[in-house]
Amino acid sequence: MPSSWPSGINHLASRLALLALFALVLMGLPRMASASSGVSCTLGPVAKTFGGSNWLVYGCEDGRSVVVVSVPGSPAAPFYFIMTPGTRGVDLHGEGTGKQSASAAAFRELRALDQTGVAVLFEEAKARARTSQRAGPKSK
Repeated sequence: MPSSWPSGINHLASRLALLALFALVLMGLPRMASASSGVSCTLGPVAKTFGGSNWLVYGCEDGRSVVVVSVPGSPAAPFYFIMTPGTRGVDLHGEGTGKQSASAAAFRELRALDQTGVAVLFEEAKARARTSQRAGPKSK
């Protein structure tokens, strides 16, 4: 943005650009766990509450990772976490522009999960995906 713009316009334009970018990422997020891994995360979702806010949990095709996405309208929205079991426990990464106190509360709760806890989230998302597939398309 041009530096000659008033600071209020620069701030507003920056926020709008960030929100637009996040909306695009959020729409495609279940299809990717991270850009570097190229893992698709489309199993589920299963609705959960973390830190007092509502989230959707998607399982990833690697069979172990999950993506946790804030529900639109939640105080944490827009925000997402990626959880991957690693060699030293669970790798937890989050990004977004929702209310910091809401995402921080969810972060604290998610950070407390061990590899077994992430595996349980994955299995719940996987079971939800199976249930959705069996139900088939809804007729009008």
